Amino acid sequence: VRPLTASQEGILIQQSPAQIFLAPGNTARIDCKLSARRHYIYWYKELQNGSLHGIYQSYEFAALPHGKYSSKVNIPANTFSLIISNVQRNDSGVYYCGLAVYVHPNFGNGTRLIVTGEFPVASEPRSPTTPISPLMLLVACTAHSG
Repeated sequence: VRPLTASQEGILIQQSPAQIFLAPGNTARIDCKLSARRHYIYWYKELQNGSLHGIYQSYEFAALPHGKYSSKVNIPANTFSLIISNVQRNDSGVYYCGLAVYVHPNFGNGTRLIVTGEFPVASEPRSPTTPISPLMLLVACTAHSG
């Protein structure tokens, strides 16, 4: 099976697994392997309206826990892992890792977390064609409210 990748400026992101099924209370782990060294990566959860909400930032040296989110970083392997502890049904959804490049956003292909008690969704996670960065969302909201 060929790994799912996304590219920008020659950097490939391999995000795995594509789906995770867990019972409430367990811990989820999502891995993103980069083809080039980077010191940090951002993590997003897709909202119901299709936009991406930033939930965590993994750094090379200081990946401090934030709520239920934490990370493990393996710099020699260029791998960043998002750890979601004590998963509950409202944690179900599609998660993406991404590099902070506003002009040419670069994301992994997504991991669908399904906490049991919900029926599996047949569709595969989709790579966002036009990811909405927090900056773009702010501009859009400001334009509409004016």
